Amino acid sequence: MRHIYHESAFDTAAPVGSLWEETAGDPVECPDLAVEENATCEVAIIGAGVTGLSAAYHMARDNGVSVRVLEAGVVGWGGSGRNGGFVGGGGSKVDPDVLAKRHGLAEAKRFVDWQKSTVELVADILQSENIDDETAKRIYITYKSAREHVA
Repeated sequence: MRHIYHESAFDTAAPVGSLWEETAGDPVECPDLAVEENATCEVAIIGAGVTGLSAAYHMARDNGVSVRVLEAGVVGWGGSGRNGGFVGGGGSKVDPDVLAKRHGLAEAKRFVDWQKSTVELVADILQSENIDDETAKRIYITYKSAREHVA
């Protein structure tokens, strides 16, 4: 398979450092499924990046689902560890007026509303998990400007 990135970008034995890795604190100890006998779960998620961890978090929190996240490398490694932790508006480089002309006003509004909901979702998680202000600033550094952008 041919990749657009240099093959070293996929070397999970030699992860590239990231701000997330440096500031996240001590890693959670996770059992190795190769040595844990009879491991079971309702849902197995492949990949402990932003999307995999978010899916596991919401399945467990919102639905009480037994979840295991399977990761070959370091949790949050790769693009997830280098994305800067931004959440906000501007999910398209296309001007909102152009979106409305292309897809109709209702769809453009739905897209902007969706962007607002993602900002609110992260704010809710920070609050419900009692994440302290200093940590929240590192995780969610664009919250205020994101809210203003999609208001």
